[in-house]
Amino acid sequence: MSGLDASQGTAYARGRGPGHFVSSAPARPFTVTSGTGRLLEVCVFDVCGTDDIASLTATLIREAQALAGPPIIFGDLRAASPFSQAVADEWSRDMRGFNGKVARSALLLCPENETFNLQFARVVRCAGSASRRCFREAGEAREWLRAFLADVELARIDELLRPATLTRNL
Repeated sequence: MSGLDASQGTAYARGRGPGHFVSSAPARPFTVTSGTGRLLEVCVFDVCGTDDIASLTATLIREAQALAGPPIIFGDLRAASPFSQAVADEWSRDMRGFNGKVARSALLLCPENETFNLQFARVVRCAGSASRRCFREAGEAREWLRAFLADVELARIDELLRPATLTRNL
């Protein structure tokens, strides 16, 4: 199993001043993990700049190329914090470039994180792929991926969605 993350510091340490949202997420903007079939596990915490998006995209491409077929992405964005318009534009552009390389992508959002959810829903909409959807309920995300997953991949999704795992990943 490989696991990659980008350690860049907290939002405040990375250039945001007082008064900006500072997440309680780990001091890294994201993690990408592979190792179970074609499943790519993505956790996004705090993408502050376009360099974070470029790094995330490069990591996804590198990990996807190592898989036996088009990746199935399970994204956990429940701990993510709001982002700038420049980040939104870059994220949407990079997602569009990745559209044809992904079999399916389920992106799990925190129902209480409405500002981020509205921003991210727009990013996903602008990226324009029917194979990518946002969910506020873990069970719905699982069901949407289910038809694309091998048994071992489905078991991994179930493991990721266990309450103890959900808490630990945040």
